[in-house]
Amino acid sequence: MNTNLSENNELCTTDTIPGVSFPCEKRVSVQKLKTHNDSPGVTGEVSLGKLLAHYQSPRVTDQKIGGGIIFCRLKEGAEQRRNEDIQSSTMIFLDIDGKQDDGCPGFGMIRQRIKDQGYAGILKTTHSHGLDGRNCYHILIAPDREVLPHEYPVTIKFIAESLGLSDWLDPTKMNPASVCRKPIVHPDRKDLFDCESIAGDLLPVDEVLSKYLVEQPLSKAVRHRKAREFDLNTRTGRVNQYARGHWKEILTTIGVEPSLLDGKAGPCPGCGGDDRHTFDDQFGEGTYYCRGGAEGNQTSGDGIDAAQHYLSVTAAEALEKIESAMMMLDLLPSKEKPTWDLSKFALNGGLEQMKTEMADAVYVLAKLAVQGQITFFFGGPNTGKTLITIRLLMDSVSAGIIQGSNVIYINADDTYRGLVEKLELLEPYGIKLLAPGHKGLKTDMILDALQSLVERGEVAGLIIVVDTMKKLGDLMDKGQMRQVMEVLRQFVSHGGTLIALAHVNKHRDSEGKPVFAGVSDTLDDCDGAYTLDLVDDNNGRRTVYLKNIKSRADVDHEAWYQYVRVAGHSYGDLVDSVTAIDSSDASQAVSRAQQASEIQNDKQFIQVIAETIGNESLSKTKLIKVVADKGLPRRTIAEVLEKYDGDLWLSQIGEHNRKTYQLIEGGDGSQHLF
Repeated sequence: MNTNLSENNELCTTDTIPGVSFPCEKRVSVQKLKTHNDSPGVTGEVSLGKLLAHYQSPRVTDQKIGGGIIFCRLKEGAEQRRNEDIQSSTMIFLDIDGKQDDGCPGFGMIRQRIKDQGYAGILKTTHSHGLDGRNCYHILIAPDREVLPHEYPVTIKFIAESLGLSDWLDPTKMNPASVCRKPIVHPDRKDLFDCESIAGDLLPVDEVLSKYLVEQPLSKAVRHRKAREFDLNTRTGRVNQYARGHWKEILTTIGVEPSLLDGKAGPCPGCGGDDRHTFDDQFGEGTYYCRGGAEGNQTSGDGIDAAQHYLSVTAAEALEKIESAMMMLDLLPSKEKPTWDLSKFALNGGLEQMKTEMADAVYVLAKLAVQGQITFFFGGPNTGKTLITIRLLMDSVSAGIIQGSNVIYINADDTYRGLVEKLELLEPYGIKLLAPGHKGLKTDMILDALQSLVERGEVAGLIIVVDTMKKLGDLMDKGQMRQVMEVLRQFVSHGGTLIALAHVNKHRDSEGKPVFAGVSDTLDDCDGAYTLDLVDDNNGRRTVYLKNIKSRADVDHEAWYQYVRVAGHSYGDLVDSVTAIDSSDASQAVSRAQQASEIQNDKQFIQVIAETIGNESLSKTKLIKVVADKGLPRRTIAEVLEKYDGDLWLSQIGEHNRKTYQLIEGGDGSQHLF
């Protein structure tokens, strides 16, 4: 633990910490508070390395002592840490307060969640951590730009939801003026103190604000609420930007008496009184102050707050009135949509370049997937979709049909061992293997990367394999898949090839065939699609049937592959065993599988019949009666006797034309079937 702090626990002077992979050099603005009062103490900037060392050196005390830090810039002339005095925030601060028995995650789990999200930040326990089973933490996340006051609550909500901590987020600490107290630890709980830096990327604020509206999974009601909150915050920021210095005329326009805006103490237009209200308009922000709030509490705020108080309306209603007034006063820029000349998007003139980029009818996976198209392979777990795809990719590279260096295999659904096994196979072929969570790659970067390739004109010839598709988007979400497929269509329309592996539904259709999992748009928007079905497993030799369910090219409408799964064999051995089989071999496998299925269905009848016959020779009438007395239906007993006559038992015609049965010599006659 770093202890380079002075006796009075002031911020240290070290900007870097040996052995810590963390953006220590990034500087943030702080207002260091002296005591519990609101008067700022030391003002300035501090590096994250210095801040980390500060938090890793707590003072041991049994009392919660005052003072702390707010991570923000104050407006010029501000002397207090009120929300209206905040210009911008330089760190995002989350205060988590929960209990172990209500499901609040432990330190290690939260640390891992922050790592998984890729956030750069600091996680530390607080003075109350461990008291009565409480889990109490401070989380500091470093943004890539300063966060405006109206953006701060939205950003905190997004981070809390992405970390699964919304239930334990202190709602009183969701404003930019929230104080992060000095690092202190109770003497009885010293062993519970922990503070760690977490390496990662600076939080992309603009991306977070846009994603807040589409993060999944969310109900329509929650998404609607988020959209409304985001819209209000965005409109509020826009109003404050253009209303500065014009609040008197704005408030007058919406119906406030001009005499109430002269800066002198007087009656409040919102709650009455004699001299309780003052409109001081500090820094042109439309600020007011009133001592007559609910139960005698003072109220204050900026111009929008003033409109709410004066007119007794909601924030949304006040904002609407203010925007209308600003439009009348020509203070708010018009948000008219631009007009488009569609002819400027015409492809004319680029024919030769498009011909050059256009992929010929090259089959990148046997005769199943065509270059320049989007092809889906839908299969259940352990069907062999990954196995067959890798085998066919390797074959295409070996045959010189495609170049391995043009293939990128995104393995987003595998264990660490699985990654090692597949890398060992693909690397000799020049195929690049990518995995989210490794080397800084995140799942949400993939679509952005494809768009970037399109914009840079670096798509032609590239082959992207996504394993599995669910990592790019929820296939059951129509809106989300529409966005995903739009990006993929841009990618292939510029000469790229996309092969995606996906899952099937748990339940088959009325004919017993697998059904692809996803909304209809997924199938509508792709160029080719197959379902994979495991039709036979004969002592580890598996037969897989591929059925084409969508095609925009001359591809095989069906195909069969076999592979051999043997205990102790490597994944490479499994890939090497993949072979294509013809229809006659496939028919035998299907017939064998159907027979095995029938035998399994008849297993109870076979066992009871074999036990009844034993070493005797019984007539059909007597045999059916004895077996039926054990609770089995006579009709089915007769059908099973006929079905396996010659395989499990032999029938003979005796005296009076009576049929008798004997087990086949060498056992009970059923062992070789089970």
